[in-house]
Amino acid sequence: MPSNYKPLSFTTTVRNPARFKYFLKVLEKFNGRKLTNDLAKEIEVNLVKEKIYYPLNSYRQFSHLREKYKSTDPLSIQEAWELVNAQNQAGHPERGFEPGWASRFDTHYMMPKKLGLVYYSPPNILEQEIKITELGNKLLNEAKLENIPDPQNVNDVSEIEQSIFAHCFTKYQRKNPFTAELNHNNPLSLLIRVIKLLNEDPNTLTDAGLSVKEIPIFCIWRNNDEVSLFETIKNFRESHGLNPSDEIVLDKVWEINEGRYNSFQNTTTMNQLPDEFIRKMRITGLFTLRGAGRFLDINKNRSEICEYIIKNYSKIQDYELHNSEDVDKYFNYTSKIDDKFLSTQNFIHQNTDDSQINFWANEFGWEIIKSELKILKNRGDSRNPILRIIPGPTRLEFLTTLAIKLKCNSYIVKPNYIVDDQGLPTSHAPGNGADIECYKEDKITLTEVTLHTSGHQQSFNELPKIHRHVIDKRNENPDKQVDALYIAPQMHRDSIFNCRMMGQDNYQNVLVSPKGIDEFIEKIETESLII
Repeated sequence: MPSNYKPLSFTTTVRNPARFKYFLKVLEKFNGRKLTNDLAKEIEVNLVKEKIYYPLNSYRQFSHLREKYKSTDPLSIQEAWELVNAQNQAGHPERGFEPGWASRFDTHYMMPKKLGLVYYSPPNILEQEIKITELGNKLLNEAKLENIPDPQNVNDVSEIEQSIFAHCFTKYQRKNPFTAELNHNNPLSLLIRVIKLLNEDPNTLTDAGLSVKEIPIFCIWRNNDEVSLFETIKNFRESHGLNPSDEIVLDKVWEINEGRYNSFQNTTTMNQLPDEFIRKMRITGLFTLRGAGRFLDINKNRSEICEYIIKNYSKIQDYELHNSEDVDKYFNYTSKIDDKFLSTQNFIHQNTDDSQINFWANEFGWEIIKSELKILKNRGDSRNPILRIIPGPTRLEFLTTLAIKLKCNSYIVKPNYIVDDQGLPTSHAPGNGADIECYKEDKITLTEVTLHTSGHQQSFNELPKIHRHVIDKRNENPDKQVDALYIAPQMHRDSIFNCRMMGQDNYQNVLVSPKGIDEFIEKIETESLII
């Protein structure tokens, strides 16, 4: 098997791109400093301190620090050093770095580097200043360091983040001066082009896009020719249908690759690779899932920007591995901002409608919705092929909407999250209004949800916004009673107290009903009411 042809894998270390902004936020205070192996390790210590990276073996040794990690109590820099020094980072050294924690820095920041968000040179080759780009600064400005473990699981992904990722992955090329592989294509543009061909041809069995089973074929593809890729997939469908076995898919991957994989690589190719690929494509806002999660397709609400990508970013460029001139050339290309992606004029605030809410409520059904709400409550991982790729905070808005729709028929429910052409959320509700609005006769209940569990986060981040939204809605609807439902995995006692305080005269008698997820489920199941 040619070792320099390989399946597309953006990164094996930071699978969830929603984490990138936090890695860059930590790096921000080191911007402009010359990168050395010692500084690389210090940056890793700060990642541990800010709870962005979890050194598992070290935490097994220090149970008191593990409990501190789970809370919102900050770790001190001394404690972070203790954790880092206790864990032996074995493994091969990355090019130009010492083995251990310095090499771990490179695995954490190499993908942001390839995407034009940051630049650094390996210190054993050339000590240069760390440079966070204008694009990188736009992304890190969406992050806050608040002592929250795994903050990407409780904080939202904004529309500007989606636009930045659409920009980054549009310009990303597989054969770049940082990657030792020969596959030569522009993956995102190639994906849009081949999906369009598949959807436009009446003889490809479906117009729902690229099958998730076909993603390994896409990811092993060697060149940038969408027509030959389209014909390969079309012929594959004619022979094996839309739901071939893993073995049949792997046979085709081996044929294209001119070599077989071992069992470990086979498992990665069929399971981890499609999941990683979908997650990274979906965060751009350009794609949706169809057919109960079996197909990856273009989000028709973003068809204009997809056509722009085809027109302007379909040509590949040639770069020589580790060539300093090509490194500069590629970095300048990826980091140069194309305003077409980031202009707020191009943001489509498409809200869902009642028919889409009805569809998804019935598609999942109450038992699945209830189970998925409990998974969010326990900070677990969804295994549902559709729900798992929706970020946790937005997923909570979505599931809460569906739950109210199914169990509280007397309410008209209007969520404000942003959706794709199927009504699947792509981004959370904008900050200028409530997450969900529920109407019943002469009453409006604004429903706000959060995955934060600490009293500080719930009370000081969320409650002032809820108070403001209720007052604004009252002013818009003086003839109606306006109150609020506030949902969190578990409602902290400080938040319960502050909700009661807001119901008093000096807080304009704003009634806020705080409920943990279990309380919310019980209420709508037994009473068909939300407060």
